[in-house]
Amino acid sequence: MNEKEALEFIDSNLPEFHPVLENSNGANIYKVMDLFTSYTKESIRNNDFTQLQKCFGVTYELFREGNKCVRNAVSNVFLYSLQHFINKENVVRQQILMLIPPVMQVEMQNQVYYTAP
Repeated sequence: MNEKEALEFIDSNLPEFHPVLENSNGANIYKVMDLFTSYTKESIRNNDFTQLQKCFGVTYELFREGNKCVRNAVSNVFLYSLQHFINKENVVRQQILMLIPPVMQVEMQNQVYYTAP
């Protein structure tokens, strides 16, 4: 899945995110993943686990089926940022982690260990 297909996939599988995509003015996949991360964090803040599960499902497919650029955007923007955010949200941390597919949990751990000083 290339970058354009990834944006179409997000739009078709998460219609609630459509207004954000519309306002992104043709942003690249990295900027869209940044916006998607903010959207996902808002679901965490609102304890909206149904929406959160959808977000993780979409990013899982992007990570699994995406080309190198899409996978890098998911890993280096979404998972990296989300890992730090989840660590701050201790109250619901376990509930959130249970929603993240195992392969993405491994990638999150790789991000932590790779970026550690």
